[in-house]
Amino acid sequence: MFVNINGIDVEILNFSKSNYNTVESALKSSLSLPKAKNRDVIYQAFKLAVSLAPQANASDLWHHVVYRIYMEQLKATKPYKDPGQSWKRASGDAFELFLADYYNTMFKNNGLRLIPLTRDESKKAFNLMGISGKVGDSKLDIAIIKDYNGKSLKINNGTLIGGIHVKASLAERVSDDVPASTEMMKHGYLSYLFTLDVKSFPLSETLTEPIAYINKGELGTPDAPTDKRKYIEEHGSFNACFSLNKRTVPSPAETYSGKMIYTVQPNGKPDKFFEIITKETNQI
Repeated sequence: MFVNINGIDVEILNFSKSNYNTVESALKSSLSLPKAKNRDVIYQAFKLAVSLAPQANASDLWHHVVYRIYMEQLKATKPYKDPGQSWKRASGDAFELFLADYYNTMFKNNGLRLIPLTRDESKKAFNLMGISGKVGDSKLDIAIIKDYNGKSLKINNGTLIGGIHVKASLAERVSDDVPASTEMMKHGYLSYLFTLDVKSFPLSETLTEPIAYINKGELGTPDAPTDKRKYIEEHGSFNACFSLNKRTVPSPAETYSGKMIYTVQPNGKPDKFFEIITKETNQI
């Protein structure tokens, strides 16, 4: 289908108008509930979009479907709110909830769990790792625990073995996560970067062309790397980076640091993240 952005029709592959209408209706209904939390509205809408179209580019569904429907519906249902600020406050938490829910379904039989953390819980996690005095005001978004005991999703209900730094867009200052990630790895903890790698580049001279709104991401290529790619492939600041954008160019077979960028798609099947985290935790 095509979505209209600033008068330009932008194609969303493997996603139908019927799918779009279903997501729009569900999001609109959720926003109308008196006690609706915006992060939950976004999370559930994205989860629905992905389930309806597992072959679509998940990053496009976030960027061109859920984001735009949310902005339109918030203006219509809650005109006193600033849609842009609302999205900024709620969307990061929504993506964390999605990742934890999606992978925990796969992990249900192997004792692994992903646990989204509040800022206070993040401080507790760093304290358990013995690095709280070395990471400043950094926040860990998701904790990884093994030997989950089947109780509530808290970091003390299993063994903390690492964490995930979550960025819907790499414009969200991934550099802020590097010091904490480096300390985690030094102390033997797993530290991954997970992103939707959302970014289109509507240069002024291309605003009237669909190419301006193609969601290319910000990692560049191995031959023309951005600074954000270099954090992984050159500096090895994370154990690995996983992108849900099909246009993200994965790392070559070998990198200077030995750390890699992978693309994964939430289609319900075990992917590279599942493979790597399962292998790593079996060695801990």
